[in-house]
Amino acid sequence: LTITNKKMTRFSIELDECYEMVMWTLKNTLGEEIVVPKLKSYKITDLAKAVDQNCKIKIIGMRPSEKIHEELINEKEAEVLLSLKKYYIITTKAMLKLYKKSNLKFNIVNNINYNSKENKSFLKINELKKMIKNLKKI
Repeated sequence: LTITNKKMTRFSIELDECYEMVMWTLKNTLGEEIVVPKLKSYKITDLAKAVDQNCKIKIIGMRPSEKIHEELINEKEAEVLLSLKKYYIITTKAMLKLYKKSNLKFNIVNNINYNSKENKSFLKINELKKMIKNLKKI
């Protein structure tokens, strides 16, 4: 298998999680915000091992504009960032007033850099193997 950088990480989301997020967003948001799911990350090298434990890995180098880690939120892009159980909501100060009147339980967070490298939750190789097996069924 070829890998561009052995330090590379990515986020992972399954189809049912996508559906759940879209349905939750339609039911709970007000319309001007961005919903970002709280996901698990994985190392590209772990994904390669999940595909084939005995595979040989060839590092081929980064492609132009390729990133080592995915970044979904940085501290400069969110005027107001709400943290819920499964999601972050990027919104505005004006929208925050409306959220405070809602039934949603959230915390306001600052100075967050939500990326696949610094994420606290990583998939293990056996979890990646299960995901790959489930993809083959689709």
